[in-house]
Amino acid sequence: MKTKDLHNNKSTTGITDHFKGQSKVGIKDIKEYFRKTVPGIQDNAIYARIHELKNKGIIAAIAKDVYSFTPKPLWIPSPDIDIKKVEQTIRKQFISADILLWDTSWLNEFTNLQAFRKLIIIEPEEIIAENVFYFLKEKGFKEVYFKPGTKEIELYAGNSPLTYIIKSLVSKSPVLKKKSHTPGIEKILVDLYCDKELFYSYQDDELSNIWTNIFKKYTVNKSTLFSYSRRRGKQKDIEEFMNRLNLIDQV
Repeated sequence: MKTKDLHNNKSTTGITDHFKGQSKVGIKDIKEYFRKTVPGIQDNAIYARIHELKNKGIIAAIAKDVYSFTPKPLWIPSPDIDIKKVEQTIRKQFISADILLWDTSWLNEFTNLQAFRKLIIIEPEEIIAENVFYFLKEKGFKEVYFKPGTKEIELYAGNSPLTYIIKSLVSKSPVLKKKSHTPGIEKILVDLYCDKELFYSYQDDELSNIWTNIFKKYTVNKSTLFSYSRRRGKQKDIEEFMNRLNLIDQV
């Protein structure tokens, strides 16, 4: 059977019925299902089918080669005019640069206390990070800071409702989707944990609230999360933190 023969409603119904209600299904079981129902199917055709199921929201990757057939929705933020404006400004000058942007107001749905101040986090490649900082200053953006610590934010940006933070991008950071300029939820979770000075108002109980509520509401790919936490040198610490919150085995 050709790969395109797999892309039909009957095939979709068959696999969803077979694995209905299973929160954890390994790639071995998925391959076995397809090899029984489609004799002679090759691995590349199976992975193409898995990719299609993910795009349709029927399954979600929750770890390396582990999928859920009862997936939670993917986290997709709604950028406001502030972040759109600064991104459009940056893109006119740094057209093809690898730059991620996100906004701490996106965390409000996960916290007990609503922050009155908004940080727009701008993460260019390290080689151009300082250039982006000076470029935004020249373009008239106020309250722009380059790799600030807690004291700088408290002293100089504490009363500002909108602050722009420039920090160097960690290579191979998770993104929302391929070629996206928005970080994946896994990156935001890890950065909140690692960058305690920058995100000092999201620590302690609020950090626990954010992690717990995100895991409860949205799909989080733990393999992606652990891979990025390893790049930040904090995998063991984050695993211990997740254990305390009972998130290690949560789907």
